[in-house]
Amino acid sequence: MEALGWVMLASMVAYAVHCFGRPVGEGRDFGSYWLYFRDFWASVPDYPMVMLYRTPGAPLLFSFLFGFGSWLVVQAYFTVSYCVINIVLFRLACHWSRLAGWQTVGIVFVSTEFFYVFNTVAMENPTSEMFVLWAASGFLSSFSMAVIGASCVLVG
Repeated sequence: MEALGWVMLASMVAYAVHCFGRPVGEGRDFGSYWLYFRDFWASVPDYPMVMLYRTPGAPLLFSFLFGFGSWLVVQAYFTVSYCVINIVLFRLACHWSRLAGWQTVGIVFVSTEFFYVFNTVAMENPTSEMFVLWAASGFLSSFSMAVIGASCVLVG
């Protein structure tokens, strides 16, 4: 249990260090998210094609976060999700050994590609979170695996 606190602290430090090099920003889907959210509540949407090729999970998630505040709320969400995913990865790898857990999060900490997923407003963030949680749910029960798997399909 003590190791999880260290993983959380190390995750926050790693996230802060990465943020100095690349602040939170717009991803490749950012513009379509705004159009999707604006048209989501309209009876006749201005851009119906946006709603045909995009699932509602990620646009509504980020629009909800921006509705509560600014980029700071989105960055707080990214920070918490980065820490949670690192803790889950650590716990999964610890099924083999504690060293494997620390090696796994160490690789995640130095991976700029993994950080990019948790630092841009794009579909990759919620999809990656759901996929890792789905993989972790395999250790729980088939029901929880099915629920998280269905969430992956909805978000992704």
